[in-house]
Amino acid sequence: MPLVNPHHPDRFLLLPNKPLWLEFMYEWEYARFDNDSLFDRRGRNRRDHTSLFGLTLSQVLLRNRQRDLVLHVIARYMDADSNVRFADGSNPFTFDKFVLSQSLRHSC
Repeated sequence: MPLVNPHHPDRFLLLPNKPLWLEFMYEWEYARFDNDSLFDRRGRNRRDHTSLFGLTLSQVLLRNRQRDLVLHVIARYMDADSNVRFADGSNPFTFDKFVLSQSLRHSC
């Protein structure tokens, strides 16, 4: 979907009169492990839950008949949680991860 500049509805955000595309994604995974070596402190089987959120902004910088030059700005966030705990209460399988990147791509 192109994002329109709210102050100038006839223009797009970032570069004037060039559409800015927004893509949002969400993925989740739930895993229960039946491996006998993977138990939590109470003797229950290990269970993990992972959520991945993503946001990508894309804008065509140059367009001609042969190829396009597209700028992509990508942000990802991952949240992983497990019911396994060490004796001190810490969790070896729980983490948050942020990834920010950008790329310029030519399409022919």
